[in-house]
Amino acid sequence: MAKRSNNIRVFSPEPIIFQDDARHRTGYFSHVETWYYDAVFENGYSIVSLVNIIHIGNIGTVLSGIFIYKDGNLIKKIRTRYPLKNCYGSEETLLLKINHKEIIKGTIESDERWTYRIHRGDEENGFDLHFIKTMKPFKGKTFLGKWLVIPGFSVTGTLFVDGKKMHVSGMGYHDHNMYPLKAPFVTKGYFFGKIPLADAKVIWAQVTKNKHNKETLVLLAKKDSFVSIHPDHITFQIIEEKKVHRKKMPQTCNLIVNDPQLNLDVEFTSQTYHHIGILAAHYYRYHEKYIGTYQLNGETNRIDLIDVAEYLTFF
Repeated sequence: MAKRSNNIRVFSPEPIIFQDDARHRTGYFSHVETWYYDAVFENGYSIVSLVNIIHIGNIGTVLSGIFIYKDGNLIKKIRTRYPLKNCYGSEETLLLKINHKEIIKGTIESDERWTYRIHRGDEENGFDLHFIKTMKPFKGKTFLGKWLVIPGFSVTGTLFVDGKKMHVSGMGYHDHNMYPLKAPFVTKGYFFGKIPLADAKVIWAQVTKNKHNKETLVLLAKKDSFVSIHPDHITFQIIEEKKVHRKKMPQTCNLIVNDPQLNLDVEFTSQTYHHIGILAAHYYRYHEKYIGTYQLNGETNRIDLIDVAEYLTFF
């Protein structure tokens, strides 16, 4: 959950149990629920899997998206809309099916490992991947709604592009969001990304309610722990913007953290972007280039990497 301290909104993460990542329908007459996964592979490919369920009572729609990138450039996309009745989501465990096809399944193995199978598309264009959790998950609440995060996975499996089969391995990320249908009318949007470090990951976000109310989040996730950095110790600045589809989107940003848990100074610049129009939203998916330094446990290290980020603005 989030709490206010000295008029600053502070994100307060809590641990999750496996069932928290299942579908949430009981007790919700209407809401939007999303399951997002991305993975960056060692061979220059990356993928995103996205499922959005929007419902009012028993009426609704399901938006499915499969995206494959090479060196940050979109090379394949499959976007499909289904009636709500064509989608099944378990409320006991993570299991999603569309048209009776299992697309996402989570399992707790005998050694307590959390594993996820993401099976999207087909053998012409798609992927069949296994995500194994490597970092401690958390949940909380932002201006937008409820946010559940599994920060880190090791990912292996098969990628299909134009019928070509590739075995891939890399790092992954997953979040699961729930927010009310009124969210686009009471929230401006968000900017979000993550920075893989050695044995850790930084999750950052800025969620905007209006021009006077923004919450800036930075979380440090490790194998067995997570910590939320107080906003007083965070400086986030948009240095350069670019106008795309009549909207200004961030192009170059600077993130500085000065905290006993983490010292970070990084500049990130959009290498490529992918615009998606979704109902009342403009959604941009970036491949960001991060350059800078960080200090953990008394050691200073360089950052020079590319990872996936998102920017969403309503109306």
